[in-house]
Amino acid sequence: MTYSIDFRKRAHERFGVEKDQLRNWLNKQFSSLRPYPNFPHSQPETEGYVSDEEVVLVCKPKTKAFVTCYPAKDMITTEGQKKTIHENNVELYPKEEKKSTSLSIQRLQGNARGDSGRS
Repeated sequence: MTYSIDFRKRAHERFGVEKDQLRNWLNKQFSSLRPYPNFPHSQPETEGYVSDEEVVLVCKPKTKAFVTCYPAKDMITTEGQKKTIHENNVELYPKEEKKSTSLSIQRLQGNARGDSGRS
């Protein structure tokens, strides 16, 4: 993987990474890199990845080059893991749906007994 001059400039501007530190900084990001679900696909030939350090790396897979980087502004920490808000919502949906269904069943059962479910 290579990187563009623009990538190097953005890493310096946005994260304070000096030219001689760039390879080590990139390697540190690689250790936790995963696809970024909120990446805006305004340029179809690019892909976005996010690290646990909340850094979005944009690359062009065809040329195997990183073209820019910026801070992820939609990261949260839950249960000791960093996730995007979207990833967290997708993970929580089945749990919330199950809880909602269970409450609806309890209300229906209460109504069948003549109990309004209110204290």
